[in-house]
Amino acid sequence: MKWILKAAVQKVISLLPFSEELNYFFQANITRSIPVSEKEIVEGRGTRAAEHLDIIRKHSGLDINTILFYEFGAGWDLVIPLTFYAGGVNRQVITDIKPHIRFNLVNDSKRKINNCSEAIFKGKQSCRKLDETNASSIGGLKEHFGIEYIAPSDARQTTFKDNSIDCCTNTYTLEHIPEEDIRKIFKETYRILKPGAVLCCFIDMQDHYSYFDNSVSVYNYLKFNKTRWRLINSDVHYQNRLRYPDYRTIFKDCGFEIVYEDLHHPDEEDMRILYQIKIHKDFSHYTLTELGIRSCKTLLRKPYE
Repeated sequence: MKWILKAAVQKVISLLPFSEELNYFFQANITRSIPVSEKEIVEGRGTRAAEHLDIIRKHSGLDINTILFYEFGAGWDLVIPLTFYAGGVNRQVITDIKPHIRFNLVNDSKRKINNCSEAIFKGKQSCRKLDETNASSIGGLKEHFGIEYIAPSDARQTTFKDNSIDCCTNTYTLEHIPEEDIRKIFKETYRILKPGAVLCCFIDMQDHYSYFDNSVSVYNYLKFNKTRWRLINSDVHYQNRLRYPDYRTIFKDCGFEIVYEDLHHPDEEDMRILYQIKIHKDFSHYTLTELGIRSCKTLLRKPYE
C-alpha cells in the first residue's frame, strides 16, 4: 500500500536531524505537493480563508476591516493570511512553532491568489490585489500586508496580553496536534481573546493518508489501536484521530460557547464503509455517526464577562 510507504518515510524523516528541511525537500521534489497550484488554492486553503471571513461576518458582528486577527500554524506559503488580506483584513498576527516560512512560496502564493481571486471569493465580496513585488523579509509582510509574523512561538503559552485579540482562526491545524496540547492552546487562546471575541476552527477528521492512496478510506486509521498507531504516526505528519465530540468537549471545557457549526456528516456510502471496516475497540464509545463526521467549521465565542 502506498500510504504505508509514505508513513514509513515520514517516520524516518521525523527521527533524523533537520527533519523540517528533509520534509520540505520530500514534498517539493518527490511528492511535488509544493508549491500549490491555483486549482489547489481555489479548491483548498484560499477558499477556506474566504469561508472563514464569510462565517465571521455573518455570525460575529465584528468588522473584519478593523479587528486584529490571530492565526497559529501559519505554514510555509501563507496562503490563508494573504487571502485574508485580499479579502479586507488589515491587521494580522500569525505564529508558528518554528520559522517555517519560505519566501519563494510566499511570492508564488501572492501571484496565484491574484490570478484566481474571483474564483476564491465567488463574487461575495470585493477583493484587493496583492503587491507582487518579491517579499524577502518579515518586516515587508507587515509593511505591505499588515501581517506580523512571529516564530518560533508556542500557541500554548504566547506573549500576548490578556484580552488583546479580536478574532482567532485555525485552518486544518488542530487534527495535527495532540489532545493535551489542544487543551492548552484553547485555554491560552481564551486568555488572550477579548470578551465577545471569536475563534473560528476548521478541522479535518479524515485519515490524511487516504488523500495520497485511494485504496484506503477516510476512516482507515480508526482500525488501529493506540500502540500501533503510535508506531505509524510521525511528527512531520501527526494525526490525533480525535472525533467531533472530543473537540466539542474541549471547546466547552475551555469556556467557549458555540455560535455556529457546519458539520460534514457521513452519507450512506460513508456509513456502509464504517459498517464494513473493523473499527478498533478504542473507538467503541462513539456512535458510528459520530465516528463518521468528516470535518467541521465551527465558530466559538468567548462570553462577555
